[in-house]
Amino acid sequence: MSISDNADNTFAGDTHRRKPAVAVLLSLFCGGLGHIYCGRLGKGVALLTITTLIGPMVIAALLLGHTDWTFPTLIISFVVANLIWFYAIIDAFIIARRAPRDYQLKDYNRWYLYLLFILMIFPVGTSYALLVREGVCEAFIIPSKSMHPTIHQGDRVLVDKRAYRHTPVERGDIVVFFNPNQRERRWIKRVVALPGDVVEMKEGRLFINGEQLPRDEIDKADQNGGRIFEEKNGATSYRIFMAADDTKADLAPQDHPKTTIPPGHCFVLGDNRRKSKDSREVGPIPLADIIGRAVSVYFPRWESLK
Repeated sequence: MSISDNADNTFAGDTHRRKPAVAVLLSLFCGGLGHIYCGRLGKGVALLTITTLIGPMVIAALLLGHTDWTFPTLIISFVVANLIWFYAIIDAFIIARRAPRDYQLKDYNRWYLYLLFILMIFPVGTSYALLVREGVCEAFIIPSKSMHPTIHQGDRVLVDKRAYRHTPVERGDIVVFFNPNQRERRWIKRVVALPGDVVEMKEGRLFINGEQLPRDEIDKADQNGGRIFEEKNGATSYRIFMAADDTKADLAPQDHPKTTIPPGHCFVLGDNRRKSKDSREVGPIPLADIIGRAVSVYFPRWESLK
């Protein structure tokens, strides 16, 4: 008389029909694990390997590749990973449905081996997510209107943390950096001047090295009660917002004395020039405090910031 039970902890040679629900559940935890449960060891290991390698390959591409690849690579890898995962779930379900009633349990059909796979994959995925956040890119929610009209309050912005590893900060870049007075907070502003530049503001007009930056008013009414201009700073141009003098909120000063930007620093301003705390208040920002360059608004809009 043989001894058996309903769990996959019996000896090889015992029989037990494969349950589609179990195959799907295991595949949800770990792509390919449902195939191993159904006796397709080779295919299961292949799917496990592919889904496990996608993370390191993407990170390597982002860390070593061109900075312009960051956002497209993340999107493509996310789509590919989910397609493979979805395929693994559906295929495992089909295989389990078609499995014979007298399925012969294999040596690897053990519940503790399934758990081991899950425990091995889970921290790997978590490590990939942390590595991407710390070394590749990070998402930030914008809490204020200081960058209106370019970035709106409540927008979610993707910041490329590799942007300045091999290339310098440029005028017109939108950067995220540590608040000099509150290091636990991050600010997002636009770089308008670089080391060695002389910055001055007169009646809201910005001067760099003694030359007034040209700007043209855009024929567009703004619901925030002000005027929108397109300002040209060297090779770049961007939109700025000038609030009306009768606005109830506190306004930033329109004048700023001549300031020479010291080495290793930059001068930043909010695009909402009269409603922004920036270098006019805290002084030039150390380049070492820059976390990365904002490259895209991905929610609720989808827009490149280049």
